Amino acid sequence: ISAAIRLAEREGVEITMHKGVAERIPLASDEFDVVIAASVIEHVLDVKAVFGEVYRVLKPGGVFWFETSSSVCPRQNEIKGFPFFGWYPDRLKRRIMEWAKTRRPHLVGHTKTPAINWFTPRKARRMLREVGFTKIYDRWDIRLPSEGGRGCPEGSRIRRIALRVIQLNAVTKFLANVLVPNCAYAAIK
Repeated sequence: ISAAIRLAEREGVEITMHKGVAERIPLASDEFDVVIAASVIEHVLDVKAVFGEVYRVLKPGGVFWFETSSSVCPRQNEIKGFPFFGWYPDRLKRRIMEWAKTRRPHLVGHTKTPAINWFTPRKARRMLREVGFTKIYDRWDIRLPSEGGRGCPEGSRIRRIALRVIQLNAVTKFLANVLVPNCAYAAIK
């Protein structure tokens, strides 16, 4: 929090910080147009409560965007030294993360709150629907046609073709998700 405040001061931007937990957001209902949670959801204790709170504080038509850890991709950024970690059962992943936090903290970047949640597209959509979101888009649905993937020049024909192929159906989306160690969703209230 202090780093964000210093950055805002340095850039001359006025911000308001609220300290709390995502499961109980200390703000009024129907207040915000957009809520962004980048690399947060994998660390919270009660994902459904967080999604419910986000839904509550969003105005009708508001957008919730989040990026988090994926269970689809075998490669993960949450822990070092565990090949195919994304494919381990969630219960085993949590036990390994707890072990690493206490016994081998360097494996989880010395964090006190390592990841404890991982998502598949089905799980993310189900949990978002359970709290009231009806329009849910994954990272491939919300990409612009000029986008496609890393390593290709912006707007290149290869990128556009790659994105069109990925967007063809659930199978091509799944295959693309296997290659990406995180997932991203936008949900509209």
